[in-house]
Amino acid sequence: MIIGIHKNRIIDIRYFNPILQKITLEQLKDAGIPDKEYDHMNLDQHFVVYHMGKYKLRMVFPKPTADVPSPNLISVSLVDINYAS
Repeated sequence: MIIGIHKNRIIDIRYFNPILQKITLEQLKDAGIPDKEYDHMNLDQHFVVYHMGKYKLRMVFPKPTADVPSPNLISVSLVDINYAS
């Protein structure tokens, strides 16, 4: 687990878990329609976001490819919407 802190305030909690990393992009989307989905502009990562009040749940996957259209989850982040983009 990684905790991001800015000005003595927790803004991001990232969780890496082998059990959760078995979840595929397709399985996640079948479980619920995301509020937002986008590719990171500098990393080969694909973000799937669900809004949860003053937080957003951001699921991080490798970018889908023709060879791997439904990659496995990398990590889960709970992000303060007042700080993060």
